[in-house]
Amino acid sequence: MRVGDRVIGPSEFPGPQAELVLAILALNHLRPVASAELAYAVWWERASPAWRGSLRALVSRVRAALAPLGGIEIRGGDSWYQLVLPTNSQVDCLRAIRETHDAEALLAAGAEDEALPHAVVASMIAARPVLPEVTHPWVDSLAARMQDVHLRALDALVHLWTLRGQYAEAILDAETLLRLDPLHESGYAGLMQAHLRSGNPTMGLRVYERCRQTLRQELGSSPGPKVEGVYRELLGVT
Repeated sequence: MRVGDRVIGPSEFPGPQAELVLAILALNHLRPVASAELAYAVWWERASPAWRGSLRALVSRVRAALAPLGGIEIRGGDSWYQLVLPTNSQVDCLRAIRETHDAEALLAAGAEDEALPHAVVASMIAARPVLPEVTHPWVDSLAARMQDVHLRALDALVHLWTLRGQYAEAILDAETLLRLDPLHESGYAGLMQAHLRSGNPTMGLRVYERCRQTLRQELGSSPGPKVEGVYRELLGVT
């Protein structure tokens, strides 16, 4: 989490559960989080009958860790907690989601120049590891969500770089996308299109064959209409 120019990391917190509580409250800082919801997220299905006391103690530890930072507090009532952040703060995961949405909306509206910085920022943030020192199902779920955001941001970037004639950047981001998700057909289509526009249709055809083989081996399926459409374009210039 970033507060102003400062990144709050695991070194500020006494153990992974404290870091987990902060992350959950940070991602939901615009609303009060019910105590039962927070306890379930922390202990999953293993909360003890005395979970209320355990949760109060855990939140107290997080408050103590936050106190030296200033400007951040956890408010609470009988059955809820809410993280209150300074006005100049931002939660990186939430920013990545917002920037990706903005990039996609601007791209759909034809505002490619405006979309580009949003996609770049989203990709940079979403590429960061999610709570790498915490092993927990909630963290796994958040990591999967951020990988989806990263893929969407990369998908937008591949399209934007190609539109701008920056084919090397498009190819690099498309290959990154396909390393993250080898079954991402839109990534193959973008990579093929970048090779086509850069004047290298032969390489584009190799990407098509790679796509076809991967889908057949992993899913027992064939490329969809988007990939096939670029394939026909490639055949038309070879």
